[in-house]
Amino acid sequence: MDVIFDEQGNILIQNSIDEEFGKGTLRIYDENGVVTEIDITEDVILQAKTSIGQTLKNNKGDEIGKTQKIPGEMLYWKYQYNINNLKLEDGKYSVRIEIVQKQRDVCIMNMFEINNSKYYFGTNSIEKEY
Repeated sequence: MDVIFDEQGNILIQNSIDEEFGKGTLRIYDENGVVTEIDITEDVILQAKTSIGQTLKNNKGDEIGKTQKIPGEMLYWKYQYNINNLKLEDGKYSVRIEIVQKQRDVCIMNMFEINNSKYYFGTNSIEKEY
C-alpha cells in the first residue's frame, strides 16, 4: 500500500492485492480527540482488475496455451480525500488510516500542521506491505 500526503491537504491511498477490498477508516485528530471519521467502503474507491495468467510454450518456444494463476486476478484500488473539506484552523493534527482486507490489516499514522492554508506532514509518503 502507498499513501501520499501533499501540501494542498490531499491524502491518496493506493493498493494492489490479490483479494477483494475489505474496509477502511480515515480519522483526523486534534489535541482534543477525533475531528472526523470517514469510512472507506467499496462504493467510494476507484478499482481496476487484471488477470494473472501465464503463457505456455513448447520446447521450440511456440505458444501452446494459456493458464490462469490462482487466485487469478489482481485488484488495484485508490481512494483520495482532501482535508480542506474540514475547514480546519491553523494548528497541529494527526491522521490515522486503517485498512482491513480479510485476515490482513494495516494502520498508518502521520502528523501534520496547517500553517497559512498549507499542510506540512511528518512524511510525504508511506509504503507498507501487509
